[in-house]
Amino acid sequence: MSTSPLVRSTPAGTAPSDTAPAATTHRRFKWGIYGVRFAILAGFLLAWEAASGRIIDDFFVSRPSEIWQAWWEWLSDGALWYNASSTLRSATFGFVAGSLAVIVVGYVLEVSPRLAEILEPFITAIYTLPKIATVPLFAMWLGIGRPLQVAICGLVVFFQMFYNTYYGVKDVPRELFDAVKIIGGSRWDVATKVWLPSAPVWVIAGLKLSVPQAFASLSPPRSSPPTAASVTWWPRAPANSTPLAPSPPSSPS
Repeated sequence: MSTSPLVRSTPAGTAPSDTAPAATTHRRFKWGIYGVRFAILAGFLLAWEAASGRIIDDFFVSRPSEIWQAWWEWLSDGALWYNASSTLRSATFGFVAGSLAVIVVGYVLEVSPRLAEILEPFITAIYTLPKIATVPLFAMWLGIGRPLQVAICGLVVFFQMFYNTYYGVKDVPRELFDAVKIIGGSRWDVATKVWLPSAPVWVIAGLKLSVPQAFASLSPPRSSPPTAASVTWWPRAPANSTPLAPSPPSSPS
């Protein structure tokens, strides 16, 4: 009479024993990636510090040690936080405005295919314009200050996210739209139960490109001081701090 070998079963809800080594290997791999990145950054900074003043004139490339000293001074007197908070506030307003515009315009073009065909060439033409070239135009319309920063940032975010969102939502199966209409759903039901839940997925997918571009777009408008019209948008500078943006020229006496 033969007996079957005993098989040790894994309790329900318990991971197999080989998952622990795999998790450890993955963790070591991630820490290895971080270590390589840190080594590259440290090597670059050391090479920069060594080459500055010896191989390359430090007037053109400065030194990491001098940059760190300037950063520490800005941190000490509050100037860095003052300017960083202003940039962060402008980027937040512009990002929210651009994202909302993407959702609204994307929905209008989705429900109106004929309007989309009419406007798409114009949207593409505006998209191809260098956004830095629009700064003087917006400066004449809005003045120099927070409104200018928000407008430029919102414009950049809109075009970074528009096509990703618009064509992403167009790929949503049409059966979902038809199913809502068959059961008597209105346009509002289609918008709130199909289109709107699908849009944030593609909006979030565009964050990787739009967030860095939102901050980069603030460099030209942020380099100018605020005007009296935008003083309510501008945070107050802490005591004994020096704004990093250039001071406005004094009026001739």
